[in-house]
Amino acid sequence: MISSGESNYLFLFAYLTVLNIGMLAVVFLKSWKSVGWISFILTGIYLASWTAEKTEMLSVYFYIITYIIFYLFALQNYFKKNLLLPYDILMLVLINFTCIIGLVYIFETLQYEPVIIFPVIFALVNLILLYKEYSAKKFGTSYSVFAGITVSLITAAVALQFKAHLITSVWAIEATLLLFIWKKTNLNIFRICFYILFPLVIIAQIVTWTEYIEAKDLAVIFNPVFLTSTVTVISTFVNLILLRKLSDRQDQNSNFFENLFTVVSYGIIYIALLLEVVYHISEKPWIIIFGTAMLYSLFFIFLILLFRKKLEIDKILKTALFYVFFALIIFNTLISGPGIVTQYLQNKIPFTLYWAYLLYWIPFITILVNIVPKSYFLQMKLSYWWVSLAFITAVSGELYNMYVLYNANTILETPFLTKHFSLLYLPIIWAVLASIFLYKGLKTEVSEYNKVGFALIAVTVCKLYAYDVWKMDNVSRIIAFIMLGIILLLSSFLFQRVKKIIKNMVEKKQESNDS
Repeated sequence: MISSGESNYLFLFAYLTVLNIGMLAVVFLKSWKSVGWISFILTGIYLASWTAEKTEMLSVYFYIITYIIFYLFALQNYFKKNLLLPYDILMLVLINFTCIIGLVYIFETLQYEPVIIFPVIFALVNLILLYKEYSAKKFGTSYSVFAGITVSLITAAVALQFKAHLITSVWAIEATLLLFIWKKTNLNIFRICFYILFPLVIIAQIVTWTEYIEAKDLAVIFNPVFLTSTVTVISTFVNLILLRKLSDRQDQNSNFFENLFTVVSYGIIYIALLLEVVYHISEKPWIIIFGTAMLYSLFFIFLILLFRKKLEIDKILKTALFYVFFALIIFNTLISGPGIVTQYLQNKIPFTLYWAYLLYWIPFITILVNIVPKSYFLQMKLSYWWVSLAFITAVSGELYNMYVLYNANTILETPFLTKHFSLLYLPIIWAVLASIFLYKGLKTEVSEYNKVGFALIAVTVCKLYAYDVWKMDNVSRIIAFIMLGIILLLSSFLFQRVKKIIKNMVEKKQESNDS
């Protein structure tokens, strides 16, 4: 019946409309729920087929008729008993959003305006029922459902008005609505629907991001791809807030899901902003793109760790973020710093970009001084070594960058300066840092800092004897050994001196306690 001929769809849906109206009457009289659901599913499939195969204005009327019929079907118990059952709520959600997708798709394909007319009309319908509940001072499940649907439809209307992608935006908003209803009702059907829909939102968003590859001259922020990402980001952030407030979050399986969902959610937020930034600087040299991405990543993790209590980040996730942050510090120092210096000496980028690159020290120092000491992170011995490695790399790398920038006039001088810095200054820097770690270990009575200090001294000595001495001239060898000897003596003296001071302080404290 739908394989050929212009009038087949019209005949089919005229027939289905009459049939659905009859089923609606039967449902109201006999309460046959399965009949209504079967009719809804089959009608939805036929409408989707018609819309995909032959997009025309005529199908809009059947979407509206279908909306009215199945909206009344979903409200049968509400009209009879002033009660919304779980499957009634689910149909309300599905009929609103499936009709929105179909109607807006038709308007966009046929280039009719405004596309928000149907989301707004549907929102007003639900607003009337919401007002009815509010006037009766009933703030139960029905009130929450109508409020959630109304807000969701208004949000969808705003997103679509700004040309956000239809499927991705509507699915993201619908997923949030399902989670909201799950929170309000604690009904598993909405949890299952959310579990099914949210991965589809991620897939749809990934497909949306692929448009950055071929897109040309997108506006900053106000472009369809980023606006769609913004809808998904806001929806995802609301999901995080709702998920933390669910009553069963202490269950082990729920806790695992929450952690997984949190990782995926912050991943979506991170990628959405990163891709927008990278797209608009894609014509710049590669080191600017890489350095910007690294700086963005560091500040993104920094903000999460800074507001970790308000965001209620799990202990395991916080630990993982610390490890990732310090790993990024190492990569940023080893790649971005020398790359920017090289590009500057080649006159490809301005010197101001180096100052921008140094901004990573703001989150780095803040985390080292204010966040790490108060966290669970340092309860693991490996963490001390990871933090120390990041600090040693950052200090050594920045001193190298400054040395090259100060002494080099052209890029041709870089190899000589690199070799000279590695042979002469790097052992001295490491020896000084080793002394600092020894002092820190003695002052805080943390043995891992002492181990790091001695390990760094051992690496310095091995580097000096196994490699450096064979590359130096005689004068440099003498200077290096003298400087290293002085540093080692000072380290030994400092170690003994601080140890004695701390011992005296402990004894005085014990005496005062005894008295």
